[in-house]
Amino acid sequence: METKVNRVLMGFGLLAGLALGVGNPGGAIALAVAGAGATWLLRNGFLQRKEACQRS
Repeated sequence: METKVNRVLMGFGLLAGLALGVGNPGGAIALAVAGAGATWLLRNGFLQRKEACQRS
């Protein structure tokens, strides 16, 4: 679990840094928020539940 969290944070952090480097601060903010949201979902275990991936 911690490996997934670390990979998500590093991946989104690198993409946010790239967006800042090319001059797109709005994209960097959006990527940082998406990374925080994905980390929150992973830590709560929502993405590991079977119900999360199935449609009703």
